[in-house]
Amino acid sequence: MLEGKGYPVKDQTRRGKSASGKSAGELDIFVQEKNGAPFTIIEALNLKSTDKGYIDLHLKKIFDYDTAGCKHNFILVYSRAQNFSQLCRNYLDYLPFVDYPYPLHDTQFSVVVDLPFSDIKIVKATHIRNEEEVSLFHVIIDLNKE
Repeated sequence: MLEGKGYPVKDQTRRGKSASGKSAGELDIFVQEKNGAPFTIIEALNLKSTDKGYIDLHLKKIFDYDTAGCKHNFILVYSRAQNFSQLCRNYLDYLPFVDYPYPLHDTQFSVVVDLPFSDIKIVKATHIRNEEEVSLFHVIIDLNKE
């Protein structure tokens, strides 16, 4: 849909640093402005539980991939947990304790939109990157339909 509006979208493209720091990282989704400038990065992860190491890895990756300092980036959390509400609480409780490359502006995370859906939660975290505020949106989606 974004490409139909003139925004180039790339998936699994090489950019920034990999988790090991030895090569370019492989972004899940990279969206550019119509003029080709970076617009946003989207990183996805699958969770059955609050695996702190796995969460840390993906949160570090999104900042490593973003060499431009985009104003808004997104983490998509695909939940396969048996208890979606508990996973959301645990995930959000853990976020203030992550060792981010750029500090949180505030340890409060705000619900961005009060969605009329029970299976999607969107939370915004604001970080300070080179004296500028940047946002990282955490979109948590319940995919456990067993």
